[in-house]
Amino acid sequence: MLQFFTFATSLLAISNFNLVLSEDRNQCVINAENECVFQSIYVAANKDEKQNLQTPASSNTSTIKFISSAIDFVTPTLLRSVNRVRALDLSGVKLKGLHHDALQNFEVLEDVDLSNNVLVELPQGVFSDVNQLRNLDISHNNLRHLEGHVFENCPELRRLELYGNSIAEISREHFRIPRELDYLSLGDNRIERLNSGTFRLLANLTVLGLRENFLRELGHDVFHGLVSLEQLDWTI
Repeated sequence: MLQFFTFATSLLAISNFNLVLSEDRNQCVINAENECVFQSIYVAANKDEKQNLQTPASSNTSTIKFISSAIDFVTPTLLRSVNRVRALDLSGVKLKGLHHDALQNFEVLEDVDLSNNVLVELPQGVFSDVNQLRNLDISHNNLRHLEGHVFENCPELRRLELYGNSIAEISREHFRIPRELDYLSLGDNRIERLNSGTFRLLANLTVLGLRENFLRELGHDVFHGLVSLEQLDWTI
């Protein structure tokens, strides 16, 4: 039978990098082999572009969540030692930028939350190593433009949240590879035009959100190919 114990240590100093564990949120599960397995670790990381994040060697971490508001930029080294996690939550940390190799070798990563930050761009190649990514939330940022092939290495992507940005243009090049998309939220942006065939490759899409944009022009077959669509939010 599993027993639950609160992780008692609140501060781990690792290579001069502070990893702060919240006592009331972190619990380890003692399994049949008497191993302490962390299903989720909540950490607050200080801004330090030269150090990397580490977790206790005995943990089997599946989720990393940052609760600090001091992470301006994610470098290639910051997350290198935790690249076996399946979920990464960087929401609400006032994040301004990501290095294009920030998620290098995250081969099992399935969920990424970058919402409620101040990102103005996504560098080309930032998702090139996360080909198991299924859920990506970049809502409520300051994105103005998306590189044409930014999602090209995400064939398993199912849910994409881009609500609440300043994106002015969307094209079918953005969805050339993630054809398994089931949910796409593009609401509350600055999109004025949707060209013909924009969603042509998204045969599995069931929910499309376009509310609160500045749409003035639609291509004649803009929704062609959306054979599975069940919900279209067009509210102005």
